[in-house]
Amino acid sequence: MPYFEARLILLSGESRKEILQRILPFVRSKQREFWAWDLMARLYKHEAKLQLACYSAALLCVAKDDFLVKVREDFAVLLLGQNFLAEAKTEAAKLIETKEKNGHKIPKLIERMRQQTWWNSTEKRKSNLSFYKENSALAYGLLYAEEDFKVAVVQYVNVNKLSVSFVVNKKLSGFFFYKNVKSLRVGDVLEVSLKHQGRGSLYKLIKLRKTTKTACAEIYKKTEGNILVNKKTGSAMLNKLFIPKFLVSQHNLSDGQFVKIKAVTSFHAEKKRWNWKIFQLTINN
Repeated sequence: MPYFEARLILLSGESRKEILQRILPFVRSKQREFWAWDLMARLYKHEAKLQLACYSAALLCVAKDDFLVKVREDFAVLLLGQNFLAEAKTEAAKLIETKEKNGHKIPKLIERMRQQTWWNSTEKRKSNLSFYKENSALAYGLLYAEEDFKVAVVQYVNVNKLSVSFVVNKKLSGFFFYKNVKSLRVGDVLEVSLKHQGRGSLYKLIKLRKTTKTACAEIYKKTEGNILVNKKTGSAMLNKLFIPKFLVSQHNLSDGQFVKIKAVTSFHAEKKRWNWKIFQLTINN
């Protein structure tokens, strides 16, 4: 029933934004089903690149070939229109094989393809699997509206527990578990879609992507200039940013030296206040 309801919504005449609001929760929950991606392909029928991505995602789903004939037909026509001749023939040939095995008629559009000159001069691929994988990533991005994403900065990476501490702003911070944690580093700016788990600071990561967007100034700071070293304490200051003694010693900093610093804010539980945590210090040689 949800599938047919979604089909009716696509015919409702509503704007795409309104349609997406209504069908995205359904498609997200059924993203391992080929027909969910077929719905998305229909929604983006005037945007070939996105439609191609949706069909690629559909054909990565586990399903019997008998169920995929219509998707393959539509995909083959789209591929031909985009001049992916080898890929189009591969899809059409797979469809023909399935139809002939079941004693069914070949669709007229596919029959027309077989009669065109490019068919005989084009060698089909063994499989379009690599093509699906290469193009499907764009489709998965469609499942999460831009307003669902928040710009966050990585505060800490625990490689052993495969967890990442993050901060979006001073009202939203916490941690999430992530399989490919090795690719993340402190200070990375990310776009994340999160769901709060319970009352603590644990969040479920729905979607993550690296970004060129800038984090808000209250949590992420870039500054440069000549430092002022306190000879008594061994610490230093730069534009009201405190540089602890161990960093001064580690980088062998001297009074008046020009440095560049990147820092992320971090909440100190015992002192109950936010502090700047320097994660990158560069000396200008």
